[in-house]
Amino acid sequence: MLHSTKNHKYDIGSTNDLENRPKYHNYVATPSSRSGALIWGIVHKDILSDKSSARKRKLNIKRKNK
Repeated sequence: MLHSTKNHKYDIGSTNDLENRPKYHNYVATPSSRSGALIWGIVHKDILSDKSSARKRKLNIKRKNK
């Protein structure tokens, strides 16, 4: 889970390259993940065995935050 220190938003996603995920969001990501937030940092991580588990975890987190 990433957090923007500029606009205090969170982004939930998955990656095989945890070290570069914040860099991607800071410099390359889609307009929705940039949205004026230039500084993203990792605030939480789960290590899961496969993409299916990662998708289920992401949906679970999003449902809890509604």
